[in-house]
Amino acid sequence: MTALVTLHGSVSLRNWTDADLAPFAALNADPEVMAYFPGTLNREQSDALARCLGPWSGHSSGPRNASRGTDAATGNS
Repeated sequence: MTALVTLHGSVSLRNWTDADLAPFAALNADPEVMAYFPGTLNREQSDALARCLGPWSGHSSGPRNASRGTDAATGNS
């Protein structure tokens, strides 16, 4: 995984990977997280949204993942 920007210490911004799909889907399915959105998303909807983010990877701006430590997909350091 290549960091695009290191923010502070071990926190960096990076492009999306397939390992991010399950944690992203869990966030999108959580009613508390999605309280200010029209509704929650199921796995298929979440994956479709993630695919829309892919074209941004070649640009210097756009949606990125914040990673901490060694396991960005689970948040475990």
